[in-house]
Amino acid sequence: MQYPNRPYRYQTHIPVHVIRPGGPQVAYIVDINEAGACVAGLTGVAVGEAVVLRGSDDANVATVRWAANNRAGVAFDRPIPPKYLNMMRYRDPTMLAAATTDSHPN
Repeated sequence: MQYPNRPYRYQTHIPVHVIRPGGPQVAYIVDINEAGACVAGLTGVAVGEAVVLRGSDDANVATVRWAANNRAGVAFDRPIPPKYLNMMRYRDPTMLAAATTDSHPN
């Protein structure tokens, strides 16, 4: 599906703990870019809700933009720098040099 005005999102499978007012949940990120992500495995989240996505080494504060079918689209309060985005995507810091040369038509 094509989303106008949205930078390319990289497909991934990153486990996260989601800290939210309704209680913590275990979920995973299915796609990600510097500005946001799609998180699968969430229930009961509301549009506009602030959540914290906690991975193994970091935590990112985000706002829920949409929620349906146990998934939610979130916008990060602070964009993720490309260096850290690539570390998350590849989970291997040695991949950084090759990863920054990716180009996508979208």
